Amino acid sequence: MKFSTVYQKGNRDINEDAIVVDTNKNIFAVIDGATGLGGLPGSLASSIMKEALEKDTPIEMR
Repeated sequence: MKFSTVYQKGNRDINEDAIVVDTNKNIFAVIDGATGLGGLPGSLASSIMKEALEKDTPIEMR
């Protein structure tokens, strides 16, 4: 399967969105950080999610 990605920064100084593409682990994610998560700012929440998905260790889902 072939695919491509398009990632374009918006007009704000800080981009609150993130993208993860890992074909080896079959992880494909688009993370919209506009509203944040649990009180965290959107940019911080999306970067934490991106980092967790890109780790080489398994992610425990609760």
